Amino acid sequence: MDTMNGPRTIMDFFQRPSGLKCPICGDAFPKLADLNRHLDLNMCQPSPTPEEELFDDSDPDPDLHDLVVLTPPPKHHHTLSPSPSSSPLKASPTLSKFPNRFGTSLEALGPIQRTSPSSSKARNKAHRFSPLSQISSPKKVPRALFLMESPPHVPLTQSKKQDPAHVPYYLVNFECILKGVIEETDDRDLLDETELGWIQDFQRLEINAKKLYVRLFGRKFGWLTANNIRYEEIANLSQALKDLRDVRFLDSGADLADLESILKLVPAPEIRLLCKEFKIVAQGTQKADFIQALLKHSRRKSFFLSSNGNSMEKILRRKASQMVGECFKLVDEVRKVFLRVLSLYSLTNWWDERENEKGQPQQLTTLLLMNQGKMVFPPYKIIRQRKIFESRSDLLAFEEACVIEARMSEAFDKKDWLIAEDIYHEALAMFKATLDQSEYQAKAEKLPVFLRKFTRGAILVYVLTKSVEVLERNKKHDQAVKLIQTLLEQDTYLPDYRGHWYERLVLDLDQHLKQPLESIRQVMNGLNDANVREARKLSLFQRVEKICGAKKNTKLLPHLKTAQARSDWLNLAEAPKVEIQGRLMPKDNLPGAKTVFLFEHADQRLLCSVEEYVREYYKTLGFSQGLHGEGAVVNTICALLFWDILYDLDIPDAFRSPSQPVPLDFNTDDFYLARKPQIDDRLDDLLHWTDLELNDWVQERWEQSHGVISLVNWDLFHNVEHILGLIHCFKRDQLHGICDRLIKKHRYTRSGYPDLTLWNPETKTVEIVEVKGPNDRLSNKQILWLDYLNSLGVKAVVCHVVAVGGKKLSSSPFKITRGSPQKAPTPSLSSTSPQTIGKKRMESHHRSDASRSKKRKSNTLIDSDDDFVP
Repeated sequence: MDTMNGPRTIMDFFQRPSGLKCPICGDAFPKLADLNRHLDLNMCQPSPTPEEELFDDSDPDPDLHDLVVLTPPPKHHHTLSPSPSSSPLKASPTLSKFPNRFGTSLEALGPIQRTSPSSSKARNKAHRFSPLSQISSPKKVPRALFLMESPPHVPLTQSKKQDPAHVPYYLVNFECILKGVIEETDDRDLLDETELGWIQDFQRLEINAKKLYVRLFGRKFGWLTANNIRYEEIANLSQALKDLRDVRFLDSGADLADLESILKLVPAPEIRLLCKEFKIVAQGTQKADFIQALLKHSRRKSFFLSSNGNSMEKILRRKASQMVGECFKLVDEVRKVFLRVLSLYSLTNWWDERENEKGQPQQLTTLLLMNQGKMVFPPYKIIRQRKIFESRSDLLAFEEACVIEARMSEAFDKKDWLIAEDIYHEALAMFKATLDQSEYQAKAEKLPVFLRKFTRGAILVYVLTKSVEVLERNKKHDQAVKLIQTLLEQDTYLPDYRGHWYERLVLDLDQHLKQPLESIRQVMNGLNDANVREARKLSLFQRVEKICGAKKNTKLLPHLKTAQARSDWLNLAEAPKVEIQGRLMPKDNLPGAKTVFLFEHADQRLLCSVEEYVREYYKTLGFSQGLHGEGAVVNTICALLFWDILYDLDIPDAFRSPSQPVPLDFNTDDFYLARKPQIDDRLDDLLHWTDLELNDWVQERWEQSHGVISLVNWDLFHNVEHILGLIHCFKRDQLHGICDRLIKKHRYTRSGYPDLTLWNPETKTVEIVEVKGPNDRLSNKQILWLDYLNSLGVKAVVCHVVAVGGKKLSSSPFKITRGSPQKAPTPSLSSTSPQTIGKKRMESHHRSDASRSKKRKSNTLIDSDDDFVP
């Protein structure tokens, strides 16, 4: 298969066109070598996450402290007193650092004082440990695999570059990975004799040739001119190039015959000269425009040229080749072997890489950061008990499925739904063939669910799940329904997607195929499915209410009563609401852009996000501490309390590579089942520990593991006293209940936690606030979290910020009456009145861009609450 159609190995899949970002400072780099050089020279500084803003009432910083002094507002409806218009206008730290995220042009508002992170966030850095400079690596424990220590990082200084015998860090790391896979695991059996021979050929190369190969391996795959291959540490570059050609690791450009590939190597100024020489006029001014004009010209036929045995393509190829000179490219077949080794070294990161859409292969960068001490993982034990790939054919089948997924992803990026549909048909045929292979199916079913994700069947199911949206976009809803039914007929691969499939199935049947009775039947099937969890069930219940509430479906009301009679019918209490007013700044109507509010009082005027606006308001109510961290806050607390259960237990296959932040089974039911006695005992401890015992436990984990890459977000809290202040604001049964929900079913509760966690350690009060601005609505997972927190006795509210005094938005589907809290955006599942159920929410004909964006997103395949990727 041609490489232009997609990657052919697992690691090819990881090579996204987007650039690499430094995991420390966030700076972007086009090449892996540039990132390595940046890290090697220690040029980066840690940057606080803007979404996790902190505030501390004891902070003397004048930029944010005492920003507002407000009179306690009346109950339910709150207003702020305006400041004089002559007061200086400031932008909050988040708005100052990330203005492009917001839909208001700051420049159009006149002179604005931007809040520098160096002033407003200096207090945070003063209270924080630096995870990059002040942590010490946790004590090493014996590992069952990858026994070699991570090689210490030696910076590639100028003197080291001039030392011909020095082995640079990138070569040390590359050989470390080769040794780990080939010598310390049975993955060696997945490579044939030819591939093992190529690895041995590499190991026998002279050091300069090894350096050059790894350098080229880290660059974007393709042809490179000799002028673009220059490395100071490689003493004899021409000999190194020859050595690589001799072992057939490197192709020269002698046989390069593709005109387009040659033209891409020609510098832009010379491309223009070539067009001028042949009197070719391009349609644009970019290099690509000139190349397309030359390619079009090359296809022209001339009788005079044909009679001489020439063609315009040959003439252009000869001219362009002379401009390019000597060029080289890694042999694709050999390169794929090394990519395969890298993928086997950390195959468990496959879904993480997919979810975060990272750029080029991360293994070498991760290992470099580990060597530098900038990334430290928990000292868990690796126990590989099961084989994911029992044979080489299993691995090749997985890689083949990855090719299909990569092509589908590319079609999604380009929004080319016709090409995506062609890929769907190919994936469906491959999936049906997989189901027919009884031996392969039997091997897959022997694997636990969390390892079954790394099989061809699971990847194809993932592709077919995305294909549902493809068919829906192409208005082929009947085919979409058949595809979903095909997915539901099997329960081997990605069973936690079944709730998502049912949700799409009943929507297509009801809304597009106009089959309400069949939709209700499928709702009942979904409710009876053990793999359909709470948030998805809520969505199915809402679908029943919507169908039966329509006037044309009055005959279907008995089905609603049947659903309401179920023991799992969700009777959710509506969360308390608070409404405050805020001046909304004019928007540029950019899709997805956040709104900007003006916080005014006395002589202060602050431009900020809606969350910052609410956070500042709550400071005046006595909540001296606050975090905008959503679920990261409780995840951090839970991970500290269950640290030993997460990382110290010897659970087979939970950890299979040296760089895992969480166990592989963490987001599956297997996690709790494999650790049930330990988890139940710890939950009991949370109820019975004394304050001193709880403090000692948290402090010990904090001091021993601070900065370690894990479920804990170490940047959220100033120090251990800061997090303990929050923990003690929860009653023990409340802390027990939150941790119980997270640790047992993290896969389904990791999202939806409210935006703000606010507390006062002196009065031991805590309030959890979900912030909603204009046109915002609660997701099902947010509804469930709010209901659960209030059931525990934790005060959890929805704070609606009403836009007043600014440019009015276009009509919204949720009308807010001044002094009245917003109505719940989801149906009341406790109501049985057909009249109540039958009411439709009135929507304006002219919906704002933000509202339209949300409507489109609610009907897309992937959930906004990040539940789609396992």
